[in-house]
Amino acid sequence: MQDGTGGPATCLARWAIGSLNRLVPKRRKAVLAGFPDVEDSMLEIARHLLDRGDIAVVILTRDELPRPVRDRLPVTWRRTRSLRGLYHYLTARFVFFTHGLYLSPRPPRSQTCVNVWHGMPIKRIGHLLGRTPPPSTFVLATSEMFQGLVARCFGMAKGEVLITGLPRNDVLVRAARRSGEIKGAIGLANGGKPPRLITWLPTYRQAVRGVIRTDGVASRSIFGMDDIDMADFEAFLAANDCVCIVKAHPMAAEYASAASADAVRIWKDRDLLDRGTTLYELVGASDMLITDASSVYVDFMLVNKPVVIAFPDLEEYRQTRGFAVDPVEDFFAGPVATSFTELKAAISEALLADPYETARAGVTRSFHMHADDRATARLLDTVIGARGRPPAI
Repeated sequence: MQDGTGGPATCLARWAIGSLNRLVPKRRKAVLAGFPDVEDSMLEIARHLLDRGDIAVVILTRDELPRPVRDRLPVTWRRTRSLRGLYHYLTARFVFFTHGLYLSPRPPRSQTCVNVWHGMPIKRIGHLLGRTPPPSTFVLATSEMFQGLVARCFGMAKGEVLITGLPRNDVLVRAARRSGEIKGAIGLANGGKPPRLITWLPTYRQAVRGVIRTDGVASRSIFGMDDIDMADFEAFLAANDCVCIVKAHPMAAEYASAASADAVRIWKDRDLLDRGTTLYELVGASDMLITDASSVYVDFMLVNKPVVIAFPDLEEYRQTRGFAVDPVEDFFAGPVATSFTELKAAISEALLADPYETARAGVTRSFHMHADDRATARLLDTVIGARGRPPAI
């Protein structure tokens, strides 16, 4: 997300790249760039494009990925900061990104640029936060409610916000059907019945890149709860046959790792790669989600499993970052825990009774027009067209 237009040098570079992009002829090629590099929406779009077989596929990455990772998809992999990466961007007929690309000049008519972004806005983003989103031809939404909200956040007409659903949610829905297999792949089965998997996805309070600001209250802990007792939490989870994987946000500060602990494990993106899985495979295989203002909450409604809202600084967050949907409590289909004691009570209740199932059904109807695993197919049929047929727009 851009913050303003940058200094004179940045503006000049953006103008130069935009001018080149208008002049360079386009090939039937799609360039994909996500953050983090192995991002579920981009991988899912790449898989669908490969199945079509009529469009060349290039994935741009910030870092050099290990060969086993690259070998999973037979596409062209290039570094974003390279002349070859820029060449592919300038010659691509289709561009899909999550956070902008090459200073984000306005796309020419010859290039369809889709901002896949990374989820529906629970917290304020874009124009609601005084920031300038990267220009694109289209951006995505999951429902009519979010279509209007996304249009305001990105400064676009509602007709430019496509209600296709998010490609990463195709991964989520499929992963929920094969949760046992995924638990085994990440080492939870141990030859027997796997434990119940709780995934905790806290969002950041202070970004380590881009605009540095504090949202809510900065914590000394990755959990956002300074009163958490790790030994107590370990014992509580073990007694309930649970493992909690805490996935660090890629924009968050570094915290001490508890990866050696048995029932509480703190992972980064590389830990997922090393186990041959992705974030949304992990989330889809989970029996429960713990989160706060993360857009993963919206997505998790699709699998109809319990959610705990761990939000000790809810009021401070409302006063600093603010919510795109407010009062946000109207859309919480799970208990709000503001302390470690409340967190344990909320988890216990969800494991025993799951009293929020009816509430989740109502929230899901507001959040999602489609509850299937065909978001990517809808997106590509809309902007590229079914093979041999023109696009739907």
